[in-house]
Amino acid sequence: MRYSAQVVYDNANFFINVSSYQGQNCLQESILNPMRDMYIRIIQDTYHDKITEELYSAITLFIYGMIGYIRQLIITNQIIPPEDAVSIFEAGLPGILKKYL
Repeated sequence: MRYSAQVVYDNANFFINVSSYQGQNCLQESILNPMRDMYIRIIQDTYHDKITEELYSAITLFIYGMIGYIRQLIITNQIIPPEDAVSIFEAGLPGILKKYL
């Protein structure tokens, strides 16, 4: 989470521009799959747990929430330090994911 928050912070102008686009290949859709794949890989490689439908849904919902939150901050020009973003994301982490992330 820290790395992702730092990337957005360091490239704020880029994210401001791309976050205004909606439709095929928009920011949200472009980030969802790679992030979900990364979280699934972490869970499988580190914990050797099966990715259930419930876990898959929780990962997807969490990522959509993070992206939506960051997008709203960017659109309103309220860039926050990565440490603050990580604290907010950790507070919003679904219970089923706390063991893993």
